[in-house]
Amino acid sequence: MQSKELKTIVNRINGVFKGSKKGNNYHVLNNGRLKLRAENWDGFIEWYSDGKVNETEFSYSVPKADFEQLLSASGEVGLTPNDEDCIESGRLKIKVERGQKYEFWNHSNPVLQAIIPADRFKDMIKKSVFATDENATRYALNGVAIVQDKNGFLVFFATDGRIMSTVFELHQGSIVNFPNVENWGAVPIVHANHLRAVSKILPKKGNVTIVIRQNCIQLEFGDFKCQFRLIEGRFPNIGVS
Repeated sequence: MQSKELKTIVNRINGVFKGSKKGNNYHVLNNGRLKLRAENWDGFIEWYSDGKVNETEFSYSVPKADFEQLLSASGEVGLTPNDEDCIESGRLKIKVERGQKYEFWNHSNPVLQAIIPADRFKDMIKKSVFATDENATRYALNGVAIVQDKNGFLVFFATDGRIMSTVFELHQGSIVNFPNVENWGAVPIVHANHLRAVSKILPKKGNVTIVIRQNCIQLEFGDFKCQFRLIEGRFPNIGVS
C-alpha cells in the first residue's frame, strides 16, 4: 500500500485512542503483513494491512522514529522479498526489531458472542454514552453496562445517577452464562471513552462482532480489531427487568 494511505490510517488510529504507550504502535506480523496498534493499560485498537483480522498476534516491533521516517517516504510499503526482516518504502528500508513479540488477545471462554450491524452499534453507543458519569469516585458509572433482558435482547444501560439511557438490540450470535438484569453485580461494564473511540472508526456498512469474556470486551469489524478491559465495579440495580 502507499505510504500516504498508511500515514492516514496511523493518524486515524492515534487520533481516536488517547493515552497510547509510546513506541509500541508499529508491528510486522510473522507472515509479512503490516499491523498498526495503539494501546494503553486498558486495551488496544489494531488495524491490519490486508483487511482481514488474523488471530495470530505474534509480531516484531518497529521503532516509532523509524516508522515515522518510513511514512514520510514515497512508494509502496511492505516486506522485502528476502530473508532479512525489514519493511521498505521506495528506496528506504527499515530494519524490524527481532525478539520482541506480543500476544495480548484474550482467549478465555466467552460469556457472550453477538453480531450487530455497524450502523446500529454506533447508534447504540451514541444513545448510551451521554448518560454516563464522569465522576471518578463512582467509577462503575463511567461506563455502559451490557445486559440481557428476559426476552433475550442485548441491552445497553447507562446512568449518572440522575438520567438513564436504555438501548435494546436483537442480535445474531449466542449468549452463554451471560448475566441478566436479575444479577446486577455481575454485569459487564465498558468504559464510555472506549466506546467513543470505537464509534469514530466504525464503518458505515458491515457488521460488528462483539465478544465479552471474563474481564474484557473484544470487537472486530472491517480491518480493525479492538480489545478493552472491563470496568471493575458493581453497576447499581436500577430496577429494570
